[in-house]
Amino acid sequence: MPTPPPASVANSALVKTSWCGGDPNWGRILAALGYSSARIVEEKIDVAYSAPGGAKLLYALKKGQPTSVSFDSLCKIVAQKEFDLHLNLNLGKSSAVVYAGDLTPEYVDFNKGDVSDPASMGG
Repeated sequence: MPTPPPASVANSALVKTSWCGGDPNWGRILAALGYSSARIVEEKIDVAYSAPGGAKLLYALKKGQPTSVSFDSLCKIVAQKEFDLHLNLNLGKSSAVVYAGDLTPEYVDFNKGDVSDPASMGG
């Protein structure tokens, strides 16, 4: 079964890794949308960030094109413990809210195993 767009972004290890690093990488978001079940028209997509529940959106991408919002401004939002990601495919009236978490260094350390101890590597 194809993955819906919000889940493809929320479940993307690359997107979560960028968030953990404070990186507002909209390229990874577009890649995750690309393998979702959504119809995508790249020239119509908007990607914005805000404080949780915030009305002020900082657009990283508008109508498929990078905006003049500074990278530092976007990084400051993504570096926060919580932020909102706003995706608009601009293709209809459907909407969804999805909650996601990043991949913390602790999570990566816990799950990576120890290459000097093959038994710790899992299946």
